[in-house]
Amino acid sequence: ILANERFQITAQRKIREMYLSDQLEKRESKTQILESYLNVVYFGDGAYGVEAASREYFGKHANQLTLAQSAILAGLPQSPARLDPYYNMAGAITRQHWVLSRMVANHYITQAQSDAAEAQKIVLKKTVNPNQGIYDCGYFVSYVRKQLLNQYSETQVFKGGLTVYTTINTKMERDAERAVKHTLSRKGDPDAALVAIDPNTGFIKAMYGGKNYNKNSFNSATQGRRQAGSSFKTFVLVTALEQGIPPRRMIDSSSPAVIPSHPPWIVNNDEGAGHGYMTISDATRNSVNCVFARLIWEIGARKVARTAEDMGITSPIPAYPSIALGTAPVSPLEMASAYGTLAANGVHHKPVSIAKIVDADGNTIFEARPTGARILTPQIAWATTQQLMGVVTGGTGTAAAL
Repeated sequence: ILANERFQITAQRKIREMYLSDQLEKRESKTQILESYLNVVYFGDGAYGVEAASREYFGKHANQLTLAQSAILAGLPQSPARLDPYYNMAGAITRQHWVLSRMVANHYITQAQSDAAEAQKIVLKKTVNPNQGIYDCGYFVSYVRKQLLNQYSETQVFKGGLTVYTTINTKMERDAERAVKHTLSRKGDPDAALVAIDPNTGFIKAMYGGKNYNKNSFNSATQGRRQAGSSFKTFVLVTALEQGIPPRRMIDSSSPAVIPSHPPWIVNNDEGAGHGYMTISDATRNSVNCVFARLIWEIGARKVARTAEDMGITSPIPAYPSIALGTAPVSPLEMASAYGTLAANGVHHKPVSIAKIVDADGNTIFEARPTGARILTPQIAWATTQQLMGVVTGGTGTAAAL
């Protein structure tokens, strides 16, 4: 009964809690109650029970924890999502200090022991879980877990006997990992992220979120937001085409371009001064900054931001002219989703990671039924794609030509 009311704080619930607590204390000692609690309470990051939490955060058994590590775990159940040290180490440390101060006040440890524990550096280390995912796709599994927790309770997700069918394609996942690792193979190379989406359904087929999930669970594919650079020029192109501006339209490409915003925005071409007037088609093929800066000023940054959001960008996009050059931080998942709108002839499907969920009794309680939304006309999507093809057949992206 109480589990069904986990988000409801009522007088009736508190009375039932008091009654159940009183009855429990008559049957078990406080030590037994504490042990039972520590074996089932949620510590965040999918870890139920102190042993699971110890392995999840420190890669060791609970009886091997130091005082500093134990105090970290003791502070988590108050708010496991908010205090998760993988995402909020400062909050977890603050809570740890409070736990240690209470241990001193109640004479479990000395002040010197508390000071030594506070001085100990906390280093997180996951234990490799062979069931975490296929190949290195712990990032995808973690993403799926978060999607589940958005729909169902923690008890249902982790103890409900659910069978979850995901959208991942194991061959594509393997290929994605090989592609990144082959390209960034040297020590000291930067990390990368990759997302592959079926544009006709929104099903996520591959997700590379980082080098090693067991060492760093931050998912660069979904959580990492970076400037998209020239990839964002596509949304300017789409908006211009929608307003009836043809690809053959001539625009001044000279550098620098001084855009009379407040304050003025000064834009330079990467390749130098530019070549006088050129068509939007040529500017797209060669990714000419000054043309797109002048174009977004003409058609309006607000309209471009709205186009990006309609096509699949969910991060906030400010209505500044500089977004034409990709200054707004977005994730690889968003960009893959937005470009998928073009590949699906103007229909956008939201990203989907879960295909089907079956409960413990064999009943299908969820099944993805992709229903896309018409965002662009087929003509606009086709025209945009034709312009972008020029980038890889004879422009700045020839290295990507198939």
